[in-house]
Amino acid sequence: MKRIVSIFLALLLIPVFSFCQTSPDCSAVTIISATNNGTNTVATYFEANGIRNGNDYYGSTIYYPQNTTSILASIIIIPGYANYESSIQNWGPFLASHGIVCMTIGTNSIFDLVNARKEALQDALISLKAENTRIGSPLFNKLYTNKIALGGWSMGGGGAQLAAVEDSTIKAIIALCPWLDPAQITSNSLNHNSPILFFSGQIDALAPPNIHANVHYNYTPNTTDKLLYEISLGGHTVANSPSGGQGEVGRMALSWLKTYLIEDFCYCPLLLDTPLTASVYQTNITCPIFGCTDTLATNYNPLATIDDSSCTYQMTYVPDDNFEQALINLGYDNVLDDSVLTANINTVTNLNVNSQNIYDLTGIEDFTALSGLFCYNNQLTILDVSNNTALTILYCDNNQLTSLDVSQNTSLEKLVCNDNQLDSLDVSQKTALLILYCYNNQLTSLDVSQDTSLQHLFCNDNQLDNLDVS
Repeated sequence: MKRIVSIFLALLLIPVFSFCQTSPDCSAVTIISATNNGTNTVATYFEANGIRNGNDYYGSTIYYPQNTTSILASIIIIPGYANYESSIQNWGPFLASHGIVCMTIGTNSIFDLVNARKEALQDALISLKAENTRIGSPLFNKLYTNKIALGGWSMGGGGAQLAAVEDSTIKAIIALCPWLDPAQITSNSLNHNSPILFFSGQIDALAPPNIHANVHYNYTPNTTDKLLYEISLGGHTVANSPSGGQGEVGRMALSWLKTYLIEDFCYCPLLLDTPLTASVYQTNITCPIFGCTDTLATNYNPLATIDDSSCTYQMTYVPDDNFEQALINLGYDNVLDDSVLTANINTVTNLNVNSQNIYDLTGIEDFTALSGLFCYNNQLTILDVSNNTALTILYCDNNQLTSLDVSQNTSLEKLVCNDNQLDSLDVSQKTALLILYCYNNQLTSLDVSQDTSLQHLFCNDNQLDNLDVS
């Protein structure tokens, strides 16, 4: 037996047990926080500082957060036709301030077409990943090389999509007013699984949404998470900076990368909050619902898609070590800790704990489906089965019982309680009772007059003054 103090503490703690309540705290993630610059200080470096000089692009800049020890995800962004790297570089400081490494690149010729921009991004992937292993790199051993997104403006956005078709490891795509030759693309052209966010401008004359972004969205498989945000009165450069759409462009791009690149699902609801500057807003995404997914828990949420470790479980107090060990041996428990998961025992129909040197059967009350209980040859002094209303068979003989309450067991058919120290036994109106063995006790009276189904009665070796079998 455990010490009395430990039993008292268990009584205070056992009714409901919670396993590791660590629900995600999303309180710091708001539209405002995702629109403004982040909390990280930002530094930059260039090819002159050691970045690999890829053959398929011209020049690169890496923006990275400084005041963090986290391993970092990243994105590579390329400009559009007839434009330089500088045209999309406002994204670098913004994303890095939110903890995402941003590499911007130029093209060998500002007149490079879509396929060349695709190849430029693919080459830049090699250069960026190399920074994780390059001695002297500010990002040495700090990059998640399997968490890289691609982005691009205009033809660059078209190239990013084509790169995703050829590389299924790309974690996300940001397409900034993308352009692809309408005569050359079909639904097969954009068959990829990289979650993709499309920005478009309502009055974009160079990449009209109805010819480009809308078509790209529709051609992207419905099995791929995708979102289309057309900015009201926006032109071709409306998404070149996070300030576009009154800051909603930055909020949406960051939330997309946080959700799909970093897998911080606190940002997902922000994607379902339609921007005030949207003239078209379309998506197929659904956000995960955090909660308890264990059907055995008291707070099971059937709508939850991600378990947040908040499950709580009803526990049954079992203070007798020998009783609990018997339950462990039967597979209903696994740790000797004065408690057992109620869900493991409340459907048990038969329980055999004979000859286990059990002194206390506390906990039996939660075996609510029990129809047969066999607990003979133990050290029990009290047995209360009033909560086991489905009980039909009870063997509790050869104990030291001074009290036995079967008043609520109206379905009882067989009661074997001989060789105890019972001085009273109420079996009146047990109309289902067929067999009663109560010999070798200290009974002074016994009324079985209403037990109309009784067939076998053994009540010898008691102190009976009155026996009513009328």
